[in-house]
Amino acid sequence: MSAGKRPRSKLGREKYMGWFFVAPFLLGIVFIFSKVLVLSIRFSLGDMTPTAAGYTLEWNSFANYYEMLFVNADVLKTLVASVLETFTQIPLILIFSLFAATLLNQKFRGRAIFRAIFFVPVVLSTGVIQQLQYNDTLLNSLSSTGGFNNGVSADTTGALLNALDVEKFVSNIQFSPQIVNYAVSAANNIYDVVIKSGVQILLFLAALQAISPSIYESANIEGASGWEIFWKITLPMLAPMILANTVFTLVDSFTSPTNSLMKLINTLSFEQSRYGLGAAVSWSYCVIVAAFLLLVYLIFSRFVQYQQRDKK
Repeated sequence: MSAGKRPRSKLGREKYMGWFFVAPFLLGIVFIFSKVLVLSIRFSLGDMTPTAAGYTLEWNSFANYYEMLFVNADVLKTLVASVLETFTQIPLILIFSLFAATLLNQKFRGRAIFRAIFFVPVVLSTGVIQQLQYNDTLLNSLSSTGGFNNGVSADTTGALLNALDVEKFVSNIQFSPQIVNYAVSAANNIYDVVIKSGVQILLFLAALQAISPSIYESANIEGASGWEIFWKITLPMLAPMILANTVFTLVDSFTSPTNSLMKLINTLSFEQSRYGLGAAVSWSYCVIVAAFLLLVYLIFSRFVQYQQRDKK
């Protein structure tokens, strides 16, 4: 090997592989989606009217953004509700995913079957089945036929939650009203949490399996408890994957068809034919999502960098 050439480090090779992995996405952004993005910005700054030949666009400067902020009260109200709903679900999804991945990482009979079961909701929540779920086709059919044969109404989930009486149970422990409301919200959204946790469980499981067993063996020899091992070994070494799962969950929640603001954008654009206003709301929403992603990165980046320095 010549003196002028130095072997590439493993970290350098991983960086090149990362760029190679995202290259199709970057090429698609540049050559396909860039034109669409520019058109949507133009639509947000004007009034677009469909015609037989295509569409006409009348420039109105920032009138759509002004209407979104100061005229149409539903937009800001829906935006706040969407953000609160997202940040209510994200901790639940991450905690449940990490808990399920930790259990599935243990050695027991039939764990491959249980791993598949936890990933099944990801498969079922796509395509036609997802559309049927969003349209509440099953609940509508049950309502039209008078419910199940045993007399249970279509609102079975609500009846079960009322029977459990989560709010009364948490209130008896004398928690604050904020914790009570959060617990009730978590109980009501348990189905959505499980449905949206499949990918996160898979990623956490891969990260757990990447941790060397010798680290746990050394900790056990030193007399560390399971609680200490989790907080001082497992959780710090999962920091990069926690960041990745947080970003994935944040984007998935903000862009979900069930998101209230996504529904409002769809209503404005395709039901009320307010394409300019819908584009303005979309771009404002995009900026807000980008700001939250930047905030998440700044919060977790120092933990991820700390782990990278340890690996060196």
